Amino acid sequence: CSGQLGISTGGISDEQLVASSFRNSLTAPAFGRLNDVKGYGGWCASTSFDQYIEVDLLTPTYVSGISTQGRYFYIGREEYTLDFTVDYANKSKSWERYQNGQIISGNTDASAKTHVLTSPIIARLIRIYPTDFNQAPCMRVELFGCKIGGGLPSTPSYLDNTYTGGTTTLSGGKTEYAGGQGKLTDGIYGSIDTRANNGNNWIGWHKTAYPQPQLVIQLDTIVTLYTIKLYVSHNPAQDTSIFEEAFISFSKDGNDFGPETKYRPVIGFNTTTTRVGYVTLGVVGKIGDAIKCRFQYGSQNLLLISEIEVQAMT
Repeated sequence: CSGQLGISTGGISDEQLVASSFRNSLTAPAFGRLNDVKGYGGWCASTSFDQYIEVDLLTPTYVSGISTQGRYFYIGREEYTLDFTVDYANKSKSWERYQNGQIISGNTDASAKTHVLTSPIIARLIRIYPTDFNQAPCMRVELFGCKIGGGLPSTPSYLDNTYTGGTTTLSGGKTEYAGGQGKLTDGIYGSIDTRANNGNNWIGWHKTAYPQPQLVIQLDTIVTLYTIKLYVSHNPAQDTSIFEEAFISFSKDGNDFGPETKYRPVIGFNTTTTRVGYVTLGVVGKIGDAIKCRFQYGSQNLLLISEIEVQAMT
């Protein structure tokens, strides 16, 4: 999942590129495309403080890398960004700082440099902020990653390696995590051995600590739903099992949820041999932009989920 996302190839339109400022019409964000030499050879901010170039990917997208490049040419001056930070957001435009404002090393000359994100993110909107620069805050950029399927949640409530959301302490010392992004829609599937990679490919709950595990899925728009698919572990040897039932409610504003409806999972894999795979909840005809799922444990103490797919009716 590391292909070009379309800035340099034209797949991303000029309208999808905006900036906090630019010097003139020939240093506008539309000229901030990697390897492009049009205009004055790059985007340049009109001032040096708290400036950014923003990319709208239109839908939540898996972003795994960024290429930056200095301005093409201007009267023999090399203008490029030495360091930068990244912000990202989804539907709500509630901006998050990548890795708590981590400063990423940029360019040392006007040539291109690719920066692999050690913790990839899922976002619709990306902002790149030059924090230090040579001569002037100018750059050309490209993003790398891959599109994810339509209807996938943009800000599900869960804890993950790239967690940047908020936490709330509940009664009994439990913690609720909300607003994290990455784990359930990153396309990385947990293996039969749930302990592989230190268990980082799964999120989960233990029956003793969380008797009624709950997951809230926030979509990008109100849709008529078809199914919810969850990639789960069913490996009694490691104390995991498919949930017995799910109690699901729906909201059209992300806040007020209707009454719960009970669903039993339709199992799509051989639980005695494969041990991992998708189960499906048939929520045909339900309408909303937020889904609250409360699970009843199966025969074991652990409920583990690796991926979620939300499918809408067309």
